[in-house]
Amino acid sequence: MPYKIIQISDSHLHNSNGVKEMLQQFSPNDKLQLVFDDIYKHRLDYNASLIVITGDLIHEGNKLDYKRLRKYLNKQRDRIGVPIFVTLGNHDRTDAFFTGYLNEPAQNHYYYKVGLADYDIYCLDTTFKDLPQGYLDRQQLDWVKKELAASDKPALMFMHHPSAGVVLDNMNFSILQNSEELYDVIRGHRILGIFSGHVHFPASFVRDGVLNVVCDSTAYHIDCRNDHDHLYKDSTSYNIINIDHDNVGVSSVSLVSDNRFSDNVNGHMKIANTNFVDRKMFSKA
Repeated sequence: MPYKIIQISDSHLHNSNGVKEMLQQFSPNDKLQLVFDDIYKHRLDYNASLIVITGDLIHEGNKLDYKRLRKYLNKQRDRIGVPIFVTLGNHDRTDAFFTGYLNEPAQNHYYYKVGLADYDIYCLDTTFKDLPQGYLDRQQLDWVKKELAASDKPALMFMHHPSAGVVLDNMNFSILQNSEELYDVIRGHRILGIFSGHVHFPASFVRDGVLNVVCDSTAYHIDCRNDHDHLYKDSTSYNIINIDHDNVGVSSVSLVSDNRFSDNVNGHMKIANTNFVDRKMFSKA
């Protein structure tokens, strides 16, 4: 049976503390609504099974922000008629998410599995404290290993930080820092794809026979073609993942594209070193 999954990433919603990410021309809150309006408009064409938002939900929000987010997403879920699942990103605040969004006592990580009739959906948590880099701890990797061994269904994985790949060599300082440990766990299993965000530009590559797809942001795009001078652009997009048995294809929908962001000095990010960070920082944190 064919499936469609809609991936949204990096909404960076403004929070009640007034903290905003960069000097955007358009509110990221409004841009996320544009995305949901477009999904609603095409809901019969898509016939999606679920929507996954892969992290950086709110730009460093508090408990109240996550309560509002839950109410907002429930409204969109009911309007579109499709369940919405989320993962956490490095700009999310884990304690505030647990107490505000889930109304549960805070824990270190938020990860889980969604079982569909023909597929398993893994929503992983690649956050580590408030560091920008991604990292999967041993406990979560052991959980993935156990869950994969217990199921014979093909799996799709969603997480915020992309794993290391040939098209992301200039982003090694920011992506998942222990990708090889994840691949050691999933090797030999039917992983149809790993879907992520974080870097704010679209990318795809195959590593060890596994398709990796990076979704652009709903809040703003980052042009990283110059390794050491990244440019911000005010744009909005989301992905549609098409699955038919073991065949997977992804298309991107662009709704806003504006270059004015890059003309402002605040639209530049200077990167001195693009290499992987020192792993010791994770044990210290």
